[in-house]
Amino acid sequence: MNDSFAASVGEIETVTFDFSEDLANPWRRNFEYSLAEFITVGSFVYECTNAGKTGAEEPSEWLTTIGQTIEDGSVQWTVRDFSNSGSDSISTKTVTAPAGLNVGSSSIIKSTRVDVTFTVVSGGTHDLLCQVDTAAGQRHKQTLKVVV
Repeated sequence: MNDSFAASVGEIETVTFDFSEDLANPWRRNFEYSLAEFITVGSFVYECTNAGKTGAEEPSEWLTTIGQTIEDGSVQWTVRDFSNSGSDSISTKTVTAPAGLNVGSSSIIKSTRVDVTFTVVSGGTHDLLCQVDTAAGQRHKQTLKVVV
């Protein structure tokens, strides 16, 4: 998402706050992983199904079919569905808007994004804040500057 958004009074807009990078668990080189630990590579999630130490270099190709396995040093990764991965996900959301914006609705999408629909009611610059708490107890915030 961009940090700012241009709009006009009376417009109804929908924006997406994407927290997927905040929730990602990245791959690490020469790192010891235990069984059932998860990593995120791109938009895919991988479960450690053979504990061990990753290689010095990231695998050149990550498989993307659910259930496929890939070897990485002494670790074996299995492609998993994100919703069943044990990866962190948004559990609650709070959207805060100044007087110049009226929030109509907000919803969590695929455990990592929040869609917010709002109406612009006055001119100026308005900060739309989206704060999420995750299943793992983390809090993340993003702000969108709406310029009218």
